[in-house]
Amino acid sequence: MKNRLGIVLLLILLVVAFTACSTDQTTDETEESFIAVEIEVLQRSQLYIENNFTGRAYPGNDAYVLPTLIAEVEEVYVSVGDLVDKDDVLFKLDKSNIQNQVDQANAAYQSALANLAMTTEQI
Repeated sequence: MKNRLGIVLLLILLVVAFTACSTDQTTDETEESFIAVEIEVLQRSQLYIENNFTGRAYPGNDAYVLPTLIAEVEEVYVSVGDLVDKDDVLFKLDKSNIQNQVDQANAAYQSALANLAMTTEQI
């Protein structure tokens, strides 16, 4: 029994000696990390979004204006980009040139009638 008591005392002494002489000193220091932030007061404002697109626009229908006679334009009633409907007057032509052309056409007609009359007499 004395041996047992001596062994237990020796073990307790060794445990106390080893724990007291331990060089590992643990500290409960925890390193805190900080993140820098900026704080602003919210304000109500307008949100502006702009989108730019490039492309080409083509008309649904093309209409070509071809003159049946040659004359100078006296007045223009529409401008580029205006919308027009069917039978809208776009411009006014100078009548003096048109009258000259009508007179020439009438003279050619009268000449053709005279040629027809001569030809029918010869037949």
